Amino acid sequence: MKTNKKWLILLSLLLCGPLRAMGKLGRFVLTNKAMMPMIGASMVLSNAHWQLRSRVQCASTHQQHAPSSVWQRLAHSGAITRKERISCFITDCERLEHENKAIPLHSKNDAIVRIATYNVHQWCNPHGMGPRDYNFKAIHSVISTINADIIVLQEVGELGRDKSSSLWAKLKTVGYEHHVISACRNNVVLSKYPLTTKMTKVFDVDASCPGEQRSFIVVHAQLPHNKTVALYGTHLDVWDATENRRLSEVTELARIAEESGAHHNTVVLADFNAVRERDYQYQVSNRSVWDLLKKSNQERHDSTPTKALAALEASGFQDSFARAHMAQPKFSVWSGTLIDFIFLHKKWQLPIVGCYAFYSAASDHMPIIMDVSVNA
Repeated sequence: MKTNKKWLILLSLLLCGPLRAMGKLGRFVLTNKAMMPMIGASMVLSNAHWQLRSRVQCASTHQQHAPSSVWQRLAHSGAITRKERISCFITDCERLEHENKAIPLHSKNDAIVRIATYNVHQWCNPHGMGPRDYNFKAIHSVISTINADIIVLQEVGELGRDKSSSLWAKLKTVGYEHHVISACRNNVVLSKYPLTTKMTKVFDVDASCPGEQRSFIVVHAQLPHNKTVALYGTHLDVWDATENRRLSEVTELARIAEESGAHHNTVVLADFNAVRERDYQYQVSNRSVWDLLKKSNQERHDSTPTKALAALEASGFQDSFARAHMAQPKFSVWSGTLIDFIFLHKKWQLPIVGCYAFYSAASDHMPIIMDVSVNA
């Protein structure tokens, strides 16, 4: 009996040791982008047991989202420049990068589908869009690391103008064999699954409205187990202080989604350039963040845009974090506000298994991620 016990102990050590080591390795790879090329993706990501164990490990760990330090600056000084906001964004992403450990490793499989939205800022860093700001390598690394099966990108710039460019070739190496590029404003849907019912349309907005012309993309993605999603990707106007253009855009989008039929899994992913008052109902240094936001906008002669998201929610859409009953990020962009969302129609049926923000200042926005189950 003693001999058998020793053998059992030895066997358990041999089995459990590598699993613990792989768990540490996986978490390290997810948050250390430089390691991805050094470790074969197939070794880490294609193992079904590692995929399951990684998700189980993360199931009890939720992201702890903290406010942007922009509000701390405003509470103390009463004013903040764009450059200072960008500096806060970069520092905040570095400070919260450890929260990315709560995001499970993912690879294309028959159980979980990962959907994401990401404004890539013309492939530039948060500081600007000049030649010195070009940051494709870091942004490409973020896209590769989160490894979404379907991702909507805004402000793709060069990729939108030249589908044969080296940028497009590099994105295809990550596994995105299917794509649709928007009619204008350089948005794109990238997918590892086949896309059907492809459509891209310029918004029907009164030409007298201030702002610039924008468009949206509609695709149906064919997922495992005969599941499909109707996906709408866009980037709403940012310039019209009256909000009329932005409100017209989101109203048209919701109407077309409703008229297109009773599709049970309709999702809208976008940089909405709009906020919701309830997302800022907290205090920093005994000051209301919502009041700080409104005051800051007023001093810069800007509006605090709320109409677009209110209209989308009134038409039957709910953001992914609220639908999943998960804490949402406090910001998603350099300004310290939350304007990037994944909205689901009230008829949505696929179970949500996780919603995340990927803290990175490679661009001036952060990716927003949703994982859904397709084998239920």
